Amino acid sequence: MVIIDENKCVGCGLCVSDCVMKCISLENGKAVSESGCISCGHCVAICPEAAVTIPDLDMSGVQEYDEKNFSLDPKIFINAIKFRRSVRDFEKKDVEEDKLSLIIEAGRYTPTACNFQDVRFVIVKDKLDEAKQLIWEGWKRYAESLKESDKKRSDVFIEYYNRHMANPLEDRLFFNAPILVAIACDYPINGSLAACNMEMAAYALGLGALYNGFITYALENSAEAREWLGISNKKIITTLLLGYSAVKYSRTAPRKPADIVRR
Repeated sequence: MVIIDENKCVGCGLCVSDCVMKCISLENGKAVSESGCISCGHCVAICPEAAVTIPDLDMSGVQEYDEKNFSLDPKIFINAIKFRRSVRDFEKKDVEEDKLSLIIEAGRYTPTACNFQDVRFVIVKDKLDEAKQLIWEGWKRYAESLKESDKKRSDVFIEYYNRHMANPLEDRLFFNAPILVAIACDYPINGSLAACNMEMAAYALGLGALYNGFITYALENSAEAREWLGISNKKIITTLLLGYSAVKYSRTAPRKPADIVRR
């Protein structure tokens, strides 16, 4: 529900023109909200007089625009994208809570289709060992499910499982990462975009990250693990491993030329 302070509203009409659902109108020189709002927050962001609030959302996180703190050098941004790497060797070092909070913020402020804000972020840190047991069993089920369609891969993946059972330090799923983030939602694109922003935030904070499709497959094959994580009612989109990288890279990696079609 949008609330517009009549005493602050100057009737400029900016919120009216920017409202995607067209549920704000001008009456007697003042903005008035109507039904159909999806709480996207554009009216809050565009109002020059701070006359708009949405009590159902967290208004304490609203910040005034400041060019120094909100602008980003495009070359630095592109270089950051080029330099990030998938990390498969993490230091046995804890991640500070303030850094983890910023990574979650990066996911929370990612746009979602129709502003559903349906993404659930499951942060596994203190009970990671418990999660690992469930996930490894899901991995075994996934590996066995491939026997008929791809026996070679099935054998390799079962070998991963057997080696880990024989020696827990032989870990081809978690790579010593201290944090697992499971991202689940109703609409896949929402979770995918959030994961991308969270990964880049991790790199900006000096951390390493890995999109781990293997763990995602394991979760898809373990109702017990999904229930334990609290995502039984949502679709698991992706999983991220977070931590301090044990390897250092000296340059960017090469890529194929972009596949571009211009019309």
